[in-house]
Amino acid sequence: MDSKTLILEPAKVKVKLERMAWQILERCSGEEVIVLAGIAPQGYQLAEVLATRIEAISTVHVHLMSISMNKKNLIHSDLKLDKEVALCNEKVVFVVDDVLNTGKTLLHGISGFLQSSIKSLFTVVLVNREHNLFPVRADVSGMELSTTLREHIEVLHDLEGFSVYLV
Repeated sequence: MDSKTLILEPAKVKVKLERMAWQILERCSGEEVIVLAGIAPQGYQLAEVLATRIEAISTVHVHLMSISMNKKNLIHSDLKLDKEVALCNEKVVFVVDDVLNTGKTLLHGISGFLQSSIKSLFTVVLVNREHNLFPVRADVSGMELSTTLREHIEVLHDLEGFSVYLV
């Protein structure tokens, strides 16, 4: 039986997301519109919360996009954006996911923007495990967490908010 250890309760995640919203704003100083592209499902849910916070504390308008892929089979997975990539032209784009482990999922998510004329691209994750096997780093993260390769991080979302567990 797998046991779960609560790492971050919803109230603490909310504080982390508030700080992350400010960090995103620091990265896009002077921009009127930015794009938050969340890797579905959890990354998109986080992007929605971040967009709400950013628009509440600034005059920056946020375009939300959803990135869909088969995370279990990235090699044979088509990347799907719910909006045209042209929406990102001449904009700062933030690709959002819940956990950065090896970097493979974020790298696949980023690839959808490489053929567009974006100003810049940053990665945003709630939890960075720092087991990077691919050349992807977290530009904005809520928490850095050293774990063993056998341990897993699970981010759950319910009516109270997001919770982070070590499994």
